[in-house]
Order: sequence, then structure tokens, then C-alpha cells
Amino acid sequence: MEICLVRRRYSITGGAENYGHRLATHLADHGCTVNFLCEEWNNESPTSAKVTALGPSASPLAFADSIRDHLARNPALNRSVVFSLERIHEADIYRAGDGVHALWLEIKNRNHLLKRWFDPLNPKHRNILKLESQLFRDRKAKFVIANSKRGATEIVNRFSYPLDRLHTIYNGIDLDRFSTPRSGEIRKQLGITPDDFMILLVGSGWERKGIPQAIRAVEMLKGYPIKLVILSKDRAPLVTHNGRVIFAGTSRTPELYYAESDLFTLPSLYEPFSNACLEALASGLPVVTSAINGFSEVLTESTGSVVQDPTDAASLAGALKGYLDKNRLKLLKGKCREEASQFTMKRNLEETMKVITLAYQEKNGSA
Repeated sequence: MEICLVRRRYSITGGAENYGHRLATHLADHGCTVNFLCEEWNNESPTSAKVTALGPSASPLAFADSIRDHLARNPALNRSVVFSLERIHEADIYRAGDGVHALWLEIKNRNHLLKRWFDPLNPKHRNILKLESQLFRDRKAKFVIANSKRGATEIVNRFSYPLDRLHTIYNGIDLDRFSTPRSGEIRKQLGITPDDFMILLVGSGWERKGIPQAIRAVEMLKGYPIKLVILSKDRAPLVTHNGRVIFAGTSRTPELYYAESDLFTLPSLYEPFSNACLEALASGLPVVTSAINGFSEVLTESTGSVVQDPTDAASLAGALKGYLDKNRLKLLKGKCREEASQFTMKRNLEETMKVITLAYQEKNGSA
């Protein structure tokens, strides 16, 4: 079986890119021939796939054009299953890890009349909306994989995409990687004492990830020794928040930060399913997130809390406050790890392989 995996850009810290890397390895281990189609590839990340770097493209639509043109120029790939992690013109399988862009724009601009009118006219957003409509409404994606029930429901409700072509497969986690013991080194580097409550937030996208609300929530908890550590591409604002908020940039070893933390939060305004939340759970951290995060579907009362309105910093502060007890955190650590153990990469890849097999059989006329 031959597979073409598609992702526009590769970043060693990117969740979708790393998923594609693991999927390529799994497929190759099962005897598949894997072609990875992208703009460029980071040479620091060896892969068992054949990498075809198509060169930079000016927009999401231009990248989709380059994928279409590459496939047209290479008829030997006609029997391949095109598995895209990116919105493109057409795919045998599209993994909708980024959710529904049209819905994100509505949520983002709910209280901004001008943005609500003009954002869809922005060339980048217009490109994405066009490709999204092609894949879902025009059925150019033969099969779709959603990573949460919420995400699947959004696709069906907005685009009437057929349920029998839509598969919900939760993300998987490398449990061994996220069982790193605490060394104290990261806390020492960041100036955080053993008595401090270290709350971690991992995610880039200042507004979408709810970073402003997380900062405000921590400011409301004045009576507690809290340090909010943010692993993100977003730059720190000029305000230092009295040293209670630390922007640590991005890291190739986020597991070291999870290991040092007491609690994880991600009050996203829109999130199909946060892999960072799953990493936190695997690291033994309770998770406080928003109801619109698909990850909230797998969170139990023993492993975290769900805030209904992610813009309500007071509600977020109240949820975080419930975990500011070192003894309680020790009791919850094992429960969090146990809950995360259900979401292995092995399970995810096996379920994904079933969809790939369906797509291959349909494309090549085998029963």
C-alpha cells in the first residue's frame, strides 16, 4: 500500500507535524510505502518516509495548488491514498485536526462587528474557507477523521458531511515520554521555588488559546504563591504581572516542563482537541480547560475541571483555586496517569490504519 502524507510546513514542536511523523513511521513499519509532501523538511528529524519538498508557497491556496499539480505530474501516485493533515483541494482522507475555520472566525469575532465583516475577506481566511468548503461541503475529502465528537458534530452540522464517511479518532500519547521525573532544574532556571504552585500553559495563539484569560485568572488568586509558565511562540507583553507570569518561549522538550508543574490550564476559545492537555494528563497533571475544547469530552471529575465560558476569568480562577492544595495534587497524579493510559499512540494508529485501508480498497476497487 502506498500513502501520500501532506502537511504544508514541518516544525519539530508542531503537534500535527509530529503526528504525521509518527504516522509515517507506523505505516512504514507495516510495510507501506510512504511519501511525505510538504514545502520543506527539517533535516534534524529523520523519517522512514520519502520526503518531497515542493518549495515555499505564498498562501494556503497556493500550497493546495502545488499538491494538486504534483499529483497530476506523477501518475505513478494514482493508486496512493492521499492522507492530508492540511486543507487542500482534494484528499482520500483529511484529518481535521484544526477543526472548522469558519466556526473559529465566528467565535473570535463574536463581539467585533468590523472583524466579523472583514475577516472572511482577508486573503488568507478566504483561501482556508474555500478549501474547507471544498473538502466538506463538496465532498472532496472521501473520508474525514475528526479528533473529537464535538469536532465531528461541527463538521456535520455546518456542512452536512455524511456520517458514514466521518470517523472520530482521539489523539494518542507517548506515555513513556511524559513520565519524566521531576528534577528541579527547570524550576531553578525559571526562579520558581518548590513551594510555588507552577501552573503550565502550552500553546501558541494569544487569543485562541485564552492566554489573556489565564493571566487575569492568576492575577485574581493573589493569596497563593503561583507562577504561570507559558510555553508559546507568543511574545511576553510589556507588563510583567509582578513576576507571577513567565513566558518561556517554545521547547523541544516540553515533558521537562510538565514534570515540574503542579497543574495545567488551557482556556481556549476554540480547540477541536488539545494534544497538550493529553500530554499534561499523561504527566500526572490535573487539567483545567474550556468546554469548547474537545479534550473536555475525556476529562473526568477526578482529573480536571471544565470552564463553560473561556472568556470568564473569574470562573477560571475559581476552577484553578480548587487544585491549589499540594496534598490533593499528590492524590490526583496517579488518577491522571491512569486516565491518559487509555489514549495510546498504538490505539490511535491502529484505528487510523483501518480508515486508510477503507480508502485504499475504495480507490483501487478491492473489497
